[in-house]
Amino acid sequence: MLLLYFTHTLLGVFNWIVLLAVLLTLLPHLFATAAEIKLGGQAASRSVAVIAFVFVLYTIYGVGLSVILWGLVLVLAGIPLYFVLRKSGR
Repeated sequence: MLLLYFTHTLLGVFNWIVLLAVLLTLLPHLFATAAEIKLGGQAASRSVAVIAFVFVLYTIYGVGLSVILWGLVLVLAGIPLYFVLRKSGR
């Protein structure tokens, strides 16, 4: 994050961090709506889930490609840590 300060203004760095936080917050919502589509019982429930899924995808698209790629890097970097902690029993 400190390296971003040298290439952007302070406001630009803050904006980028906020967009990254929004992206990483939307990922669980995306998975929850996908699960509701797959496991939802009634047609009304599934239709609301489909609308929510499309909205979350559109919002993720709105954060920008740069933020999406950095978010992907952060998520992928956390996967090995998950398996190490899972193996150690924590």
